[in-house]
Amino acid sequence: MRRQRAQRLLADKEAEFRVLRNTRMKVPSQQPAHADYTVKLKRESGRRYDVRVPVSGSCKDYKYRHPPGGCKHMLAAEAYLKKHPAIRKWKL
Repeated sequence: MRRQRAQRLLADKEAEFRVLRNTRMKVPSQQPAHADYTVKLKRESGRRYDVRVPVSGSCKDYKYRHPPGGCKHMLAAEAYLKKHPAIRKWKL
């Protein structure tokens, strides 16, 4: 269910996703009145280059429940980064 909501969030608001420097990503809320959420990113070794990987979120779901696999914002960020390989690359 969480993964489906993340896919819907990505499909509806893909243009609003933003990578801030190397370590953070802004993910929009599904609710129009809410502020964007922040997803922290870490550097991980890939096959050809280092990549950005979501590690934590700023939403209440992640803060209080720590769902396995992450909150829907983290899952949406991961799907966004996989969809855009050039953005997924860790910038030196």
